[in-house]
Amino acid sequence: MLGHQRFALFGFVWGCSSEVKPITETTWHLPPLAVKPHEKSNAEEQTNGKTHLLLRVGHGAVAGAFGPTPPEATDRSGMPGPGAHLLYALSGGAALSRLAGARRFGPHHCAVYAANAFLGPDLGSFAEWLASFLPSSSAAAAAVGDLAMGVVHHPFYYPLLLGVPLACLYAWLSRRLIRAGVLDEPSGVALSRGQCFYLITAGSLSHFFLDHLFEENGHSTMYTWILSTGWWVGRAPINPDAVIIVGLLCICLVLGFVYINRVKHEKSSTQKSNQSFFLIVVIAILYCMWCASQIYLRNPPQPAIGEEADLGVIIFLAIYLFLPHGLCALSMNQNDYAELEGIQLR
Repeated sequence: MLGHQRFALFGFVWGCSSEVKPITETTWHLPPLAVKPHEKSNAEEQTNGKTHLLLRVGHGAVAGAFGPTPPEATDRSGMPGPGAHLLYALSGGAALSRLAGARRFGPHHCAVYAANAFLGPDLGSFAEWLASFLPSSSAAAAAVGDLAMGVVHHPFYYPLLLGVPLACLYAWLSRRLIRAGVLDEPSGVALSRGQCFYLITAGSLSHFFLDHLFEENGHSTMYTWILSTGWWVGRAPINPDAVIIVGLLCICLVLGFVYINRVKHEKSSTQKSNQSFFLIVVIAILYCMWCASQIYLRNPPQPAIGEEADLGVIIFLAIYLFLPHGLCALSMNQNDYAELEGIQLR
C-alpha cells in the first residue's frame, strides 16, 4: 500500500450490512514537526459496505474516517471496559503460568496481576463514581472524586502512591486464601510483598496498554504522539543515510543473534538468552536514538525510516508491553522455595 495508506493502523474492517455507512471526519492534532501544511491528500475507501480506517493529511492535522461513525470525543469516551482489561490480563497470566510452570507463576500471581489490570488505576474512577451519589451540594466530595481520578488513574502514580499498602494487603490476602483452601498455590508459598508490588506495577501498565490505544476515540495523548513520530507529508523521500543506518542496525541484530545462538557453542541456554536480550536492547536504543535525532534534532526534520512511526511504536511497546511482562517474570517464584520471602504453609 502506497503513501499515507500504509498508515492504516487497524487492518480489521467493520461492516454490519451491505449499506454503506456515512463517514464523518475527526481530527488528530499532531505536533508541527509531524505534519506540514503544504500538502494535502484525501484518501477514502468504501467497498462492499465496509469502511476502512484511513488517515488523511491536511493543514497541520491528521484526520481519520471511521465506520461506523463514533460519537463525539469526550475526555474518556471509548475507554476499554472491565471485560477487555480482565480478559487481557488473565489470558496473559495463564500463558505465563503455562510457560513457566504453575509452581513459579501460579494462580495467586494471575489473580493479583489481573485485579490490578482490571480495577487498579480505575480506583480513581470508582471514587469519582461514588462521589456522584452524594448530595449535589457536597462540592468537596465531588472535588475529592475528581482529584482521585486525576492522581490515581496514571500508569506510574498508581503503583507509586498505592503500591506499598496494596502489596501488604495482597500478601496478607494470599496467605489467608491458602490457609482457607480457597485459591490453590502449587508451590505452597504465599506471595511476598515484593512479588505483589511487581504484579501491581505490571497490572497498572497493562491497564494503560489498552487505555492508550482505545480511549478517547483514538485521541489520547500517547496515541497522538505515536502518530506524530511518523511522516505525514505525502510520500516520504528516499534518504540514503536512513537506508544505511537502519540496514546496518538490522543486519547487526540478525547476525549477532545467529552468532550468539550458533550450534557449536559451550555456553548454556540461559547465557545465550541473556546475551540475546542484551543485544536486542542495545540495537533498540541505537535505533531509537537515530529516529529521535532525525525527528527532533534536525532542522527541518526528515523521515527517520520512510513513513513509519517506529520511534513511537518501539517506546510504547517497551513501556506498556515488554516492561509489564518483565515485571511478571521478576515476580515468579524461585526454584529453591526455601529461600523465598513468603511464608511456607504446607
